[in-house]
Amino acid sequence: MRRWIWIVTFIALALAGVFTAPTIPMQAQQQEATLFPPGIVTIVLTPATLTPFPADQCVPPLPFAIGDQIVIRAGVNVRNIPSLNGAVVAYFDLPVRVRVAEGPVCANGYNWWRVTGIREPGWVAEGRPDNYLLRLPIGGDDTEEACTVPLDIAIGEQVRLLSGLRVREAPNENALVLTVIPFQSLLMVVGGPVCSNGMNYWQVQAPFGDSGQLVTGWIAEGPDYGYYLEPTTRPLFDPSECFPPLTLQAGERIIVLSEGGILRNLRGGPSETAPLLASLVGGIQLTIIEGPICNDNFNWWRAQVFGGSSDPIGWIAEGTPQNRFIAEVRPPLGPPP
Repeated sequence: MRRWIWIVTFIALALAGVFTAPTIPMQAQQQEATLFPPGIVTIVLTPATLTPFPADQCVPPLPFAIGDQIVIRAGVNVRNIPSLNGAVVAYFDLPVRVRVAEGPVCANGYNWWRVTGIREPGWVAEGRPDNYLLRLPIGGDDTEEACTVPLDIAIGEQVRLLSGLRVREAPNENALVLTVIPFQSLLMVVGGPVCSNGMNYWQVQAPFGDSGQLVTGWIAEGPDYGYYLEPTTRPLFDPSECFPPLTLQAGERIIVLSEGGILRNLRGGPSETAPLLASLVGGIQLTIIEGPICNDNFNWWRAQVFGGSSDPIGWIAEGTPQNRFIAEVRPPLGPPP
């Protein structure tokens, strides 16, 4: 009798399992469908915005061309070199229009463009596809391409050049160059100012080389706080005032910067009136010995022309942040393409 009780109990349990067991995977399947509906897992695991850009590589640059007018977004720094380590030479708290002068240059994972316009020219990072800092202008842009208040210069007054300058046929940075006038030259103002591409221009009479003839053309005034000229009767700067110097040390190598055939002078002392030892063309390298010394509104460095112990040693002016006469020789940013 006891054996039949066990048999009946076993059969009853088996039959109960047949009818109840399928409900467990069905419940699990319904729960899984509720927690992970189609598409959610894929979106969460592979979002496009999480793909990083390598720090030493750049994406294809925006299709800007030299001379294009572009817009810089508000809150962007303009630097003196195409690098995140460059000194900030301008900052815009509103969108502004500028002109592309050079680029692109790849550095720090960004494409950099050299721009001119209001304030000081310099290099701007274009950003990346998810956060561009530059763009082409569109209709109705609330941006401006303006000039700073021009210097107080009267027609018929003489100006002194604080930098070597090109005299152009028209008040425009792309106009034909008539002649190049060296630093500290005196010129007579006959017209202006005219605002063009964010820069004030003055019409002057300038000597044409050694011919004894005068040409009439236009020179740029320069950006605010970085002027290329000054009235002779109202000097802008005290001779003992200089911009912050380059961070150079004894033993470092520098290279002479020059455009348009302008020569850079190596002198016997840190002064524009010191004896001239040599006139250096662009590309010549020197080794820093000491400095800087501030005089004549320039930081001066004592350096030796690179090549041997018999090469001349003298003082060379650093220039200004807008018009450097020298630059540190830096290693290349990466392997050549």
